[in-house]
Amino acid sequence: MGRLSIESSLREKLPSFNFFWAEFRGIEIVPFSSEFLQAFEKEKASILKNYSLETLKNQENISLTRQAFKALGLDPARYRPSSEALLRRLLLNKEITFINNAVDLINLLSLKYKLAMGIYDSDKIKGDLVIREGRESEEYLGINARLINCKSKIVLVDSQGVVGSPYVDSQRTKVDWQSKNLIHVIYLVPSKFKEDFSEARKLASHFLGGDISSYWKVETLRERGYNLGG
Repeated sequence: MGRLSIESSLREKLPSFNFFWAEFRGIEIVPFSSEFLQAFEKEKASILKNYSLETLKNQENISLTRQAFKALGLDPARYRPSSEALLRRLLLNKEITFINNAVDLINLLSLKYKLAMGIYDSDKIKGDLVIREGRESEEYLGINARLINCKSKIVLVDSQGVVGSPYVDSQRTKVDWQSKNLIHVIYLVPSKFKEDFSEARKLASHFLGGDISSYWKVETLRERGYNLGG
């Protein structure tokens, strides 16, 4: 896996948003623990207490993410950001499926921060990673088993195609029971959101173990870009 950057044209369209990433190395993928379930239920209770379907859309990070989708010509009522979709499932009392400790942790973090996130198997990624706007000619198989057209969607791509998106992630690079090295991407963080994600790093270290890096802001390739796996 090579560099991670954001395409300058997407940065120009979304100047008020940032993207962050961290690497999780040497992770053992296991089922969620009873301790994790307690943390999840605590966060769920807080959400049910403080939000409704009507008030959720006014939550700042959710509202701004919706605005970003609209800025790219995407209807967020039809193509909901993954963070909003997860929150709505809780508020509608729909079942949340627990997958494994890594995927479940990212769902918990998405609920806590109200931001769209993705977790990917680094060893399945080929070449450089770029965050950019999707093209009408591009499609990928999502983890929801649907074929997703990329037009107007923000996508994370490598040399073989789409890795993930704040809408739905790719089946090709999902975390499975054999995964060891992961990359966590946080999409569409409002620039006024002053956060170093130290709490996210702390929770990742606690529930996943392994080597958890700091979180870094993704830059345009011409500015910096980042080498991954170094």
